[in-house]
Amino acid sequence: MIWLKSLVLIVFKVEMVHSKRLNVQKFHLEGTPRKVLYHSESKLLIVMRTEPNSDACSEICGVDPLSGSVMASFKLGPGETGKCMELVRAGNEQVLVVGTSLSSGPAIMPSGEAESTKGRLIVLCIEHVQHSDSGSMTFSSMAGSSSQRNSPFREIVGHATEQLSSSSICSSPDDTSCDGVKLEETEAWQFRPAYTTTWPGMVLAICPYLGRYFLASAGNAFYVCAFPNDNPQRVRRFAIARTRFMITSLTAYFTRIAVGDCRDGILFYSYNE
Repeated sequence: MIWLKSLVLIVFKVEMVHSKRLNVQKFHLEGTPRKVLYHSESKLLIVMRTEPNSDACSEICGVDPLSGSVMASFKLGPGETGKCMELVRAGNEQVLVVGTSLSSGPAIMPSGEAESTKGRLIVLCIEHVQHSDSGSMTFSSMAGSSSQRNSPFREIVGHATEQLSSSSICSSPDDTSCDGVKLEETEAWQFRPAYTTTWPGMVLAICPYLGRYFLASAGNAFYVCAFPNDNPQRVRRFAIARTRFMITSLTAYFTRIAVGDCRDGILFYSYNE
């Protein structure tokens, strides 16, 4: 279980050993976490965070859940705000699909209709990379460019623990009795931009659908999308539906799609292939 608090990422772990215990770790981030996902292949927490004293989401980073180290990062464009992100299947791999806003103004009119704004849909591949001989690492930032920074494994963002029992397992990231696996310093990951496009509206919701599609909203419209030939460098829109009010949430159960809007309305759809 993960709880978001201003400037702090708090990770809870329930252990079923003799009795129920809740272990707590706090990671102090340089920014406010807005959303957290877990990527099982890299064993990283994918965190969307904002700059301090700002509502603009400046960065998506991969955090080691045991040490708090930032293992990879991807910066959004100037003035661009991250709104949502989901892990979506593209063939045999999982990619990170991110929705953003390119406007600093309000997203919704007083009437509940969507403002005339724009947003971006970004697809990031989460890739394993190797250290160079110089000990530095290349990380992707914006599409088509990269930046050099020192190895992030020496940069501990912050770590603190709280024990709820004196015999709590995994009371520190260096505790060898912990059943988790601490990421080795020889491991490295990066976010590689594979696809980006600008849509007419803020992208506020993304949801996997039927294993091979994903849903994404922009303003008062949502799309059924997929990766042709399982290629994350291409996104095809198969269908579109529009609502009266701004779409704020999407979820799916088998073929049924539930769409939530800013007026607390819920609309149900299904997609016929």
